[in-house]
Amino acid sequence: MGTARTGVQVDGVRVGPRGAAFLVVMALLGAVVAVLLCGRTTTTYSATTGVFVAVDPTTAQVHGADGAAVVRERAKAYADAATSPEVLRAVVTRLNLPESWTTLSSQVSASHPDTGLDVDVTARAASPALARSIADAVGDQLCLTARTLEPTTPAGAALVKLTVDRPATLPTSPEGLPDVPTGLVGGLLGLGAGALALLARRRLETTVRGRRDAAALTAAPVLATVPLGVEAPRPLRGPFDATGPLGAVDETGRAFDDLAHGLLGLPLPQAVRTLVVCSADAGDGKSSVAAQLAQALAATGERVLLVDADLRRPRQHEVFETALSPGLTDVLGGADLATCVTPCPGAPTLDVLPAGATSCRSTDLVGTHRMAEVLQDWTDEGYLVVVDAPPLLPVIDGAILARMAQGALLVTRARQTSREHLAGAAELLRTSGAGLLGVVVNGVAPTGRPLAAEPAGARVGAAAGTAEGAGALGVGVPARLRPTVSRTVRVTTGS
Repeated sequence: MGTARTGVQVDGVRVGPRGAAFLVVMALLGAVVAVLLCGRTTTTYSATTGVFVAVDPTTAQVHGADGAAVVRERAKAYADAATSPEVLRAVVTRLNLPESWTTLSSQVSASHPDTGLDVDVTARAASPALARSIADAVGDQLCLTARTLEPTTPAGAALVKLTVDRPATLPTSPEGLPDVPTGLVGGLLGLGAGALALLARRRLETTVRGRRDAAALTAAPVLATVPLGVEAPRPLRGPFDATGPLGAVDETGRAFDDLAHGLLGLPLPQAVRTLVVCSADAGDGKSSVAAQLAQALAATGERVLLVDADLRRPRQHEVFETALSPGLTDVLGGADLATCVTPCPGAPTLDVLPAGATSCRSTDLVGTHRMAEVLQDWTDEGYLVVVDAPPLLPVIDGAILARMAQGALLVTRARQTSREHLAGAAELLRTSGAGLLGVVVNGVAPTGRPLAAEPAGARVGAAAGTAEGAGALGVGVPARLRPTVSRTVRVTTGS
């Protein structure tokens, strides 16, 4: 039984609730900025007056000129004259404008189509009425100026005559504004910027994001996720219980309860009785996972031995508040196991074997035939052995122990473990001949929703025939241990 995943898709990338909230904030911010910028920008209106250029046929015949050629030549010249000092000074005086003609010249423009007979005069101003008045005034003044410039016959007829044939209309909307509301445009731009930021972050991120990343990088199933901020457990003072107040199930307890039952229920030809818990780097939380998994396995009635084999950085003696020595190094030196283990007060079937006196010769100790022999001896005595191994990449000890064991769990920490390191650790396990059963992801943001309590047996779901189910038991497991039927474990919601 799986937990529903929430989120949206951006360019094929799933965006969780936090990413969706970020997109909403960016859209709102874009809308606010657009409205503010629009309010601070000076609104401009534009109006256009059309001036028709015509040649008098009788006058053209007297002058012997080609009418069409004269019109094109004159229209081009008068388009330039529309912004001349003579025209604009007269407009400033006529309309009693406060600005000078040079300032007005930046607000007026004129154009002439190559094949047309018109001069279009466009004026821009802060108000619709002023823009129309300036455009009409420039058009009228251009016509008056043409009368003084054009040659005439003795009878007083001009060769070219300019008339205003299209007076300017009152503009109804500011220049340059889109048809849609400004806030909507800003919101869409903000949403686009937010989406680009999320995609860029995903592309540039170098750490493992969560369960999907972990599964893709290791080609192995994610068997459990541990919520962010959970530290290594203290020693049990009573029976292991995954439930919290009012019967709600704690996410961490549920994850390890599911993981324990799932590991015990694997339909392998040979049961996994020695399990190594390892990680790519130090600080990924493997010791915490090993301790909690050992407690959950003991709660099922199994006789469990938790072995601290990280001789360089031992941790389990602190978790279970016991002495560092005697421990594993003493057993490897010939001491009796019964004199070195510490029973867990809260779990009668859980024994803890600390690391013992630390040594710089840890590889020489864990890589010997003696280590393989004691692992076999412990399983012969009925123990299910959980080994807290050193990180895989800094030293070779972890890979050696994983090869000796019947299965390995790879622990990673979201937003901390390097993607390259996690992939390298999984490859190291496979090349060393270890059986990678799956991945546990630490530091996942909690869902914040308590899960309803249910019988432990119901938390092992069948997934026969699915890619996830097949990977849960087949990927990275030696052929002699691969199952013929695929099953997988339901785990808590991950990122």
